[in-house]
Amino acid sequence: MDRWTRRARWAAALTGLLPASAVLAQTASQNGQAAPDASVTESTTTVVEETVYVTSSDWDIDVPVRLNAADPQEPCTVQLQTLFDFSTASDGTDDDIKYIGRIEWGVIEDHSLSLEVPVVFGDGQYDGNADITLGWQWRLWKEQDWLPAFAIINELRIPNGYHSNKVDWTLTGAFTKSLTECFRVHFNPFLKTINGDNIESNYRDARRLCRIRGWGDDHVVENRHFQWGFAAGFDWKINECLTFVADYVHESAELRGWRNQHSVEAGIEWKLDEKQSIVAANRLTLDGDSLGANWGATIGYLYTFGYGR
Repeated sequence: MDRWTRRARWAAALTGLLPASAVLAQTASQNGQAAPDASVTESTTTVVEETVYVTSSDWDIDVPVRLNAADPQEPCTVQLQTLFDFSTASDGTDDDIKYIGRIEWGVIEDHSLSLEVPVVFGDGQYDGNADITLGWQWRLWKEQDWLPAFAIINELRIPNGYHSNKVDWTLTGAFTKSLTECFRVHFNPFLKTINGDNIESNYRDARRLCRIRGWGDDHVVENRHFQWGFAAGFDWKINECLTFVADYVHESAELRGWRNQHSVEAGIEWKLDEKQSIVAANRLTLDGDSLGANWGATIGYLYTFGYGR
């Protein structure tokens, strides 16, 4: 009994030492190490918002007015224009309804080509009806500091229409200067050489006008073969969808012996989405001498698509 009693006592002693050793080890560990740092490190992320402004190199003028921007059609894009135009004179002798189909192609940076075909409705004997006009715009430099952007625009009327003959050429200079991110001013001096007789043939009321001026029936109604003028105005991008354009046009008369002509235009472009737009414009003469139309309006639909991107 003594041997078994001693063994029981040794087992009890060992059982008591194990928990005690674990407690001692934990206490030593806590005494030998510093408490972990309970402070929280806060990281601050700064978000930089970049505001992108529309500059003069971002858009051309698509409103159907005489005013042009120095900036051509965007490269690798094609714009299809479908326009309907109505014009009238105060005496009712020059009411015309016209369809205009136009294509603008941004070929490469700073260069665009255009093709335009106007068709007069209700007047099958209109000389030059459906003549094609080919255009090329070349921007020589972009806007830099105080220097405005500048481009030249060449247009050729090809005599492929009804009773049309010879080629007419128009050379236009286009200056564009941004005053703010969304407001620009433009100046377009131009020269024309009129080689055909389409203009004088279409002035059916010119004889009556000559009599009003006291020139008599024997006065020769003749084209002014060298014409000049300018358009000056502005465009204002009100928001990303709406652009407003207005201009003043001063030009020599189309017929010899008549005074220079003055007119104003105003129009808008409303973007439906990135590819589609609705445009509208009004024209008003400031002369009132009934030489051609003295009021007109145009409305149209534009579709633009890109390629090779």
